[in-house]
Amino acid sequence: MAGDDGTRGMTMMLAAWIAVAAGSLTQTASGFGFALVCSPVLVAVLGPGPAVRTVITLSCLVSALILARTWRHTRVRDALVLGASAVLLTAPIAAAVHRLDARVLTLAAGLVTVASAALMARQGARVPLDGPVGVCAVGFVSAAMNALGGLSGPAGALYAANERWPRQAVAPTLQVFGLMLNAASLATLGGPRVDWRFLPALPVGWLLGALVAERLPARRFRQVVLGVAAAGGAAAIARAALG
Repeated sequence: MAGDDGTRGMTMMLAAWIAVAAGSLTQTASGFGFALVCSPVLVAVLGPGPAVRTVITLSCLVSALILARTWRHTRVRDALVLGASAVLLTAPIAAAVHRLDARVLTLAAGLVTVASAALMARQGARVPLDGPVGVCAVGFVSAAMNALGGLSGPAGALYAANERWPRQAVAPTLQVFGLMLNAASLATLGGPRVDWRFLPALPVGWLLGALVAERLPARRFRQVVLGVAAAGGAAAIARAALG
């Protein structure tokens, strides 16, 4: 029995390592998606509390790797404006989550994300995200999805697709935005949590993701971004449905 438990533990750890590498690949190739890919497995291996801090910490490290290659293309003003709105909304949203039905909020955020991705995927349509109202909407959805499930990336990615950012600017700008929001989240959760077992998986996924990104045509890249964003919204809907 002890041997079976040891084998199961090793299998789960290998699955988590692969999930971290896959998350790193996804984020490098599309600009976001790390938590979406690896959170479920890390929650199963580490438990909900430690997993959240670990995922956010690893996501910050992935962002640093991505920025090491792409920082010159960052749309700094857009990143700071989006990040500031999301950070300012983090505290009130976190308070609201404790007072309101978290399942309803999660469902609403997921539905908005999926609907927006579907609309933009249809013949290049746009959604009304221009100006301060649009920025605040993105900040609200990002902060809400981060507080409810660590899925802050889809809303920012939809904004980037909607505003037709140059392809090379998407990944670095979303990293700066994500780092701001993740720093605010870690400050409320008790600081970063580094699990050294998963660190080698990050550069593996980063290198593979860079190769994938270089080979994606512009149109295909947009489809990948919208597809991953829709998957994030679908994950939020499933989480709300399952409780």
